[in-house]
Amino acid sequence: MKLPRCNTGSMMQQLESLVVCRILVKKTLNYVLRNPVRTLLCLVVATICFGSVLYVNRETLEDCKGKKSLNNKYMCLYHQTGFMNLEHILNYTVEEDVFKAVDVHSPMWITATTHTTVDRLHHLIPLSSNWDGPVSVAVFTPGEDVFVAKAFITFLRNIFPTITQNFSFHFLHVSPAPFETKNRPESFVDEEVSDEAKNSKFPVDILDTLLQQRSPSFIAERQKLWLPLNHIRNVAVKFVKTDYMFLLDVDILPKSGLHSKFVSLVERVEQNAAIKSPWALVVPTYEVEKGLPPPDSIKTLLNAVQEGKARQIHQVHFPPCQHATNHKKWEEYNMELPPQTDLHITYKVNYEDGYEPYYIAKLPIPKFSEQLVGYCRDKSSQAYSMYVNGYNYYVIDQAFNTHNGLEISRPDDWEIQCVLNLLVYKNVVKMSIESSVKE
Repeated sequence: MKLPRCNTGSMMQQLESLVVCRILVKKTLNYVLRNPVRTLLCLVVATICFGSVLYVNRETLEDCKGKKSLNNKYMCLYHQTGFMNLEHILNYTVEEDVFKAVDVHSPMWITATTHTTVDRLHHLIPLSSNWDGPVSVAVFTPGEDVFVAKAFITFLRNIFPTITQNFSFHFLHVSPAPFETKNRPESFVDEEVSDEAKNSKFPVDILDTLLQQRSPSFIAERQKLWLPLNHIRNVAVKFVKTDYMFLLDVDILPKSGLHSKFVSLVERVEQNAAIKSPWALVVPTYEVEKGLPPPDSIKTLLNAVQEGKARQIHQVHFPPCQHATNHKKWEEYNMELPPQTDLHITYKVNYEDGYEPYYIAKLPIPKFSEQLVGYCRDKSSQAYSMYVNGYNYYVIDQAFNTHNGLEISRPDDWEIQCVLNLLVYKNVVKMSIESSVKE
């Protein structure tokens, strides 16, 4: 289906109005609700803003390739399509097994896949404690970030044996300048890692030391990039060596001791004719009040939920991404469940648009859409692709993931990314997925 053309200036005016309205409404909602007149005015403005129907013209992506500088390409794409599609600006190079897991894993095992930027590598430490199966980690390493990644991962492997044994790291490099990998900065000193380790500093402090060694000019350019999250996810999935994978984000922590139980469950699912294939086994995910230890049992988690210290992840900012899992139903089921050793499937998910589950599945799976850049609707495009390709989602009992911290607010650029990705998802990605299935 060919999307209608639209006037660039007119579209951008609508787009900017929509984004500004979303941010202003969010920041002033508490204030305006104190006065009925202000409330009415706010509703009128919001209706005008959100009532705008915007279209993304796919043909304009080609028009920006001829621009000479990276900045000009960015501005061209931003003004013509309303988002920075890195796939049409930057060139990527994937480096497999920069650090390779020492242990050899059975094909029947389940590999956790995760992705990260260098400033979040410390999140892998709790994962290495809770997950004793293989892990495929994709690291986004533009420019000088690659030196931070190599130094800190070396440190992690020296300190944490499970990371050496089970974690494989793959790098996603970027060009052109200033993001291509150049010579090592003279200011960058690996020795600081070992010196700080000897002083028993926290790993996050060591990481901060490494991050501060990047040049100011690179950092300034780096901050302009929206992350190609789906491209990084695809790298992590691509290099899985087992038959099954477990989708995670780097700040999502599975309950400890689940790997062997997942393997046992998958073996039983494969032999169960009642479970319709292809399938994906969903692990409910909660955000937990910052400072609380990650729950280590169903009882601890349910108590935290009852006390308001845990809730469905993204419940405040984007409920649809986890709503279909039906956390309330899962909680009620597990509340009545006597202690058991094995995991089981509880119920089938009624798929809803926008769904972004964390799941176990047999490879291969549909790819994550690399047309979506940044946050919001990034995982849901792949979940939708699975759905239209006949996947059935089933929720597992007793197993859960947690995220450290209740979401209270999001930065304004997250709002902008959400609006832009929603446009691309509805007008480009979703139609492309549906067309591929029909063909």
